[in-house]
Amino acid sequence: MFSPVSLLDSDHTEMLTETIACAASDSQCSVRLVVIDTLARAMAGGNENSSEDMGLAVKSIDAVKNASGAHVGIVHHSGKNEAMGARGHSSLRAAVDTEVELFRPENENVTTVCVKK
Repeated sequence: MFSPVSLLDSDHTEMLTETIACAASDSQCSVRLVVIDTLARAMAGGNENSSEDMGLAVKSIDAVKNASGAHVGIVHHSGKNEAMGARGHSSLRAAVDTEVELFRPENENVTTVCVKK
């Protein structure tokens, strides 16, 4: 999709699941991966540190996953202190099945991928 999606708005979540269903029907293929890039954009106007807002986002992600049967990958950023991991409320990390961190030092050509959870 090329239009913004708000995980904090149930109407947007419904629109997203309908779009996924249409894409599967039109292509006659199952949608196996949905990528939301980035979580911050998909929570525009919300507070990543709020348990309520992050809870709504997680609920929407689960709805997309359950409706589509697809894996939902979320692109998210670390905070200013990279050693502390992903920014925002801890309920996100608690809800994810797998957390993968990509890191590339400035002026380097090699990216390191590390499974964090």
